[in-house]
Amino acid sequence: VNQATALLSQLKTVKTYAWTHATPHWTDHKFSAYPQLQTVFSHIIHTPVYQPKTLYPVFDQLNLNPQHILVIGDSIGSDVNTALAAGVPASNIIHIFSPSRVGNTHHLPSGVTQSHSLLDALTSLAV
Repeated sequence: VNQATALLSQLKTVKTYAWTHATPHWTDHKFSAYPQLQTVFSHIIHTPVYQPKTLYPVFDQLNLNPQHILVIGDSIGSDVNTALAAGVPASNIIHIFSPSRVGNTHHLPSGVTQSHSLLDALTSLAV
C-alpha cells in the first residue's frame, strides 16, 4: 500500500476521489487499515447504502461525464457493472481480482482491465 500511495501522491495535478457505497463510519473503519490512503483523496463521496449503487450522483457532484472517470474496484458485480451501466468506458475500468473475495464469480466484461492489486493497477496507469 505504501508504493500505491506514493504513486497516487504523484498525481497532484489530478483530482482523486474515493467513491463508496457505505456509511461514512464504515468507510472510516475501512480506511483506518490504510491511513496513508486517506491523504491521497481530495474527497470521499458516499452513496448511502439505502439507495441503489449508482455513479450518477458522482457525475453531478464533480461535474464530470463518464468518459472522464477512472474506476478501480474489487467487485465485478457491484463496481465494474455499476460503472459500465453509468456509461464509463470499459477501458476506464480496472478490476482488482481477489480469488478469496465472495462475488468475484462474474465474468469480466470485455475491455475491462484486470489487476491483482491496487499497486499493479496504479503501476499500469503510470506506464
